Amino acid sequence: MRNKRNKLFAVLLFGVLVAVLLCALPALAEENLSGTTGPDDHAGLKGEYFDNLDFTNLKLTRTDPTVNFDWAAGSPDPSIGVDTFSVRWTGQVKADYSETYTFYATGNDYVRLYVNGQLVAEKWATTLGTATGTIALQAGQWYDIKME
Repeated sequence: MRNKRNKLFAVLLFGVLVAVLLCALPALAEENLSGTTGPDDHAGLKGEYFDNLDFTNLKLTRTDPTVNFDWAAGSPDPSIGVDTFSVRWTGQVKADYSETYTFYATGNDYVRLYVNGQLVAEKWATTLGTATGTIALQAGQWYDIKME
C-alpha cells in the first residue's frame, strides 16, 4: 500500500510543480505545459513510462497534455506493473523575464527536477517534504525541463 500511496504523491507532486511553474513563468501556461505548442511544435510533456524503478525498462512513450494522474490503485498502462514503475517527463519552458526563478517540489516520494540540465530541486526520501531550488533564466529563451 505504501508504494501505491507514494506513487500518488509523486504524481500529485508533479501536478503541484506544474502549477507553481505556471505561476512563476506565465509563458508556460500558453507555450508548453498547458498542452499548446512550443518551439518544437510538441503539445504537452513527453512521458516515458518504465516498468521498474531505475528507468531502464521502457514500456511506453506518449505526450501528456497535462500531468495530473492518480495511479494509487493501478498503473499508467496494462503493460506496466502496479508497484514497480517510474515516469520521466521532459519538455521545454520559456522564461518571460530575465531573473532568478525558485522552483518547489513537495511530495511524499522521490522527485528530481532539472532545468537546462541542472538539478534544481531534489527530494530523495519516502517522507513528506519540500525541495526548493533556484536558477537564473533569460527572457525569451527556451529551457529543457525534466522531472523524474
